Amino acid sequence: MTEEQMDFLLLNLHHLSKFLAEHKFPLVTQYEILQNVCGNVRDFHGLIVNGCIEHEIVECVLPQIQLMAERVGHFLWEDQIDEDSKLSEID
Repeated sequence: MTEEQMDFLLLNLHHLSKFLAEHKFPLVTQYEILQNVCGNVRDFHGLIVNGCIEHEIVECVLPQIQLMAERVGHFLWEDQIDEDSKLSEID
């Protein structure tokens, strides 16, 4: 995954979790936690891009960040699908 793709992914995960936390589930802390995690990962990625973190650390941490980003994206996607299914059943 390129740095540009990673930045795009993290930005979208952050905004999606922020949207869900603020608009759909304002009282659910899980989405606040996801929003904070995505923001922290995005900040870490910014440190990588700016050269503030050694290359060896990046090589060790980047696969973990990518896996976490995939899991967060999957969680948010599945939750949205479940919510859409519930709305369809009501109609």
